[in-house]
Amino acid sequence: MNNNPVVKNCDSQLENRVLQGLPRLEIYNSRFTAKFGAWALGFCGGVYGKDNPGSIHEGDHQLESVSSLDLSDRCIHNLISKLFYIMANPESWFHTPQNFFIKEYEKHCKKLQSKSLISPSIQSSTTRSIHHTDGSPLRVYTDLPHVEEFLTRSEFVIISEPKDADIVWTSTQVDEDMKKAAGITDQQYINQFPFEACLVMKHHLAETVHKAYGSPEWLQPTYNLETHLSQLIGDYYVRKRDGLDNLWILKPWNMA
Repeated sequence: MNNNPVVKNCDSQLENRVLQGLPRLEIYNSRFTAKFGAWALGFCGGVYGKDNPGSIHEGDHQLESVSSLDLSDRCIHNLISKLFYIMANPESWFHTPQNFFIKEYEKHCKKLQSKSLISPSIQSSTTRSIHHTDGSPLRVYTDLPHVEEFLTRSEFVIISEPKDADIVWTSTQVDEDMKKAAGITDQQYINQFPFEACLVMKHHLAETVHKAYGSPEWLQPTYNLETHLSQLIGDYYVRKRDGLDNLWILKPWNMA
């Protein structure tokens, strides 16, 4: 029904009436109902549709063919984990032909080989004083207990809001998203280099090198499993085929 005026005028009354008459309905007006299950996921994944409406008696094995799933604008409040096990089950990867992964790996290699670094123009930086003209102490925001405990000189005062600070001294990575959320500006001094996450966080470091240099000899093959799992599997198969070293190290992105 989408944006039909009847839907707007009746508010939730029409929805309640429909769901009372169709208690097993999984999608109402493009959004998931509380009864959503494997069929609704299959519909969003392109398994079910007008030409293939599916059946409640069919098994969930058809969801194994789903490679991507767009669940935006579906009004989901809770996820039923067991439904996603069907698609996330490692066994579904074993049913995929090896040639698919190898081709994905080869395309990935060609993309990296096409990268070349273009040196950016260097702009001179300016330095300004953060001392207040009225002699008032510098306001410092920190989430580090030892800084808060031992920074006792009269030239500084600890405050609780980062947006009001002259100096932000934090253990948290300050990226653009955090700046917007916390109200931090470029006029404040921060204990981090701009964009240092590109170097100090391992997944960003690999992505930075890949974007700038492609695949240099000094960088070990590195994959982000959230974005390049197929390419990793393809690399594994190629190494296995060629009798090369196939020892891999798995690391969580946010831990040392």
